[in-house]
Formats: sequence, structure tokens, C-alpha cells
Amino acid sequence: MTHPHWLPSDFLLLRDRPVRQPLRKWAEQIRRALTAQAAHDPPDTRAICSLINLAALIEASRGDRTNARAICTTQVIWLAGLLEKGLPRGDALPLALQPWINLGRLLRVEARTAEALDHFRLAHDLLARHPVSIGPLVVEGSDYTAILEREESSSATLWNIYTLDCLKTYFRAGAFEEALRFASRLRETGPAQLDPFLTEAEVISFLRLGEHKRAYELCLSQTESDDTLHALTFLLYQAAALIGAGSFSAAKDMTAELTSFLVRDGLDWLPASTAMRYLDALGQTCEDLGDEKAAGDSYGLGLERAIAADDEPCQAGFLQRMIQLQKRHAVNDPTEALKSTLDSLRAGSYYEVLRSTTRLDM
Repeated sequence: MTHPHWLPSDFLLLRDRPVRQPLRKWAEQIRRALTAQAAHDPPDTRAICSLINLAALIEASRGDRTNARAICTTQVIWLAGLLEKGLPRGDALPLALQPWINLGRLLRVEARTAEALDHFRLAHDLLARHPVSIGPLVVEGSDYTAILEREESSSATLWNIYTLDCLKTYFRAGAFEEALRFASRLRETGPAQLDPFLTEAEVISFLRLGEHKRAYELCLSQTESDDTLHALTFLLYQAAALIGAGSFSAAKDMTAELTSFLVRDGLDWLPASTAMRYLDALGQTCEDLGDEKAAGDSYGLGLERAIAADDEPCQAGFLQRMIQLQKRHAVNDPTEALKSTLDSLRAGSYYEVLRSTTRLDM
């Protein structure tokens, strides 16, 4: 069996990833917003927490995980203090969950898999109304009613956190067999809203394990979806499975269909972060099939979207893909112009991933 060059390692169906604008600009926006919030009496605790969460993300993005962890931990302690001063439990406890989950995501980046999973399992414990501790905050089973009264979407949010963050952690650790077992368990116990992500997780795991036939068969049941992103995603996975199985002609027909769809309809209807990751995956798949023109078109569309969204890591990622494509296939565009653009972008960026000399992932 032949392994495709492109293998998925994260979800393409997600629509809520943040656009990663230049960190200095982003940080200044947060500083101004926090200054404005400080003038409010009483302060808007929810708005402040949202801004602090973004501040932690910025610190993690620039590579200072120690500072990011300190921000998350301090936020939980601050909320515990507000609770003692009379902030309703139904207000304080949901706000403490996000920094706690963010601490788990930092652990995932550091490959501390078991510790990260413990943070994400807290969401499942809350769903089961078990008493849990979020740092100094203790959530009793009776608190769940108060949380639901304040947050109508709490149950769905908790399920999504538990499912997606645990699966991402298994993916990052290369534990694809465990990801399959986890998805199987959730099919029996979780709500229907999880089904698309569980199916995607199963396909990703099968492809990563080299079980291309199983991945292909699972994709076949998904491509007639009324949701266009869902159908496009599983068609792309289907092509990857065909490449892995050595069925290059059939895979090329499929990617040609996807490429013609993009030329005709584009992906403007998708959030920028979702569209960019799809275009990157499609471009790499076209490269696997030797279709340099389609690959270059996909990367070019992705770069245009990244520039319009002001997403620095994705701009750099597409530039690097285009440079490598030209090196491998002697495509006509002058590589030096792209290199100069990439070097300039890296020199002015605070993103850790752009300061790295390794291959950029989006």
C-alpha cells in the first residue's frame, strides 16, 4: 500500500477557529478593550474573561507557554475571589471552565497527554453532574442547574469540548487506535450533534493507520450530505484513501471534481480559517497526484484568503507550500519573489511558528 503525502491530523469540519492576525495588532486591540472595561461600573465579567482568554492565546502563540499558563491560572483564582465577594455561582463557574480547558491545551502542546486529557474530562464530569474542582473552585452537582439557567447552550458546549479536545489530544500523540475506541464509546453515549466529528475522527484515524479501504468505505456514506462542507471534506478524504490504496486515476478524477467546484463556486461562504485549511489539504492532495497546476491554484487561492483575513501563519504556510512546489516541479513563477515575501513576513512576526525554520503547518 502507498501512503499519501498528505494525511489529515486535525478536523476540517470545524468552523470556529480564530483568524490569527498579527500578534502586536491583536494584543493592542485587547489592551484597548480591557482599558475600556476597567471604566465600567460594575465591570462586565464575561467580557473581561473573554479578553483574558485571548491574551493567554496570544502568549501561547508567541511561544511563552509559561506566561500563558500564568494568565489562565490567575483568571481562575480571580473568579474564585469574585465568587467570595458575591458573584453568583451560575455566572462564575462557566467562566472558569475556559481557562481550565486552555491549560489542558497547553499541556497537549507540551505532549503531556494524560494530564491534558484529565483537564478535558472535567467537561464530561460536569455533564454527569459529578463534583469537580477547577483550581480553587469546587463545582457541586447542584451547581449544574444554575449553570444551565444562565447558559442554554452549556450542554452542547461541554460535549464539544470533551469530544474535540480529547480527540485532538489523541491525534497529536499519534494514538489513533485510542481515538477510534474513544469515538466508538461516544457513539453509544453522546448526542447526535457529535456524529459528523466522530465520523471525521474515524476517517482520520483509519487513514493514519493505513487502513485505506475502511476509510474509503466510511467516506462513501458521507458524501451525499446536504451540508456542503461535510460533503467536500469527505470527498477529499475519499481521494486520500484512494491514493493510499494506489488508485490514482480514481483519486485524480475526484480532486478534479473538487477543483472545478472551487473554480466555479469558491469558498467565500466558509469562515476564512476553515476555507484556508481546506485549500491547503486539497493542494497537498493534488501534489500527491502530480497535478501541480491544481495544487498551485489551491495554494494561490489560500494565500489570497489568508492575506484578506490578515492571518500571518496561514500566509506563511501557503508561501512555503508554493516555494516547495516550485522547487520540486520547476513551476514558472520566480521562487525568489516568494522567498523574499516569506522572509519579510517572518522577520516582522511574533508568532513562534513563523520564527521556526521547520515546515509550517496550518
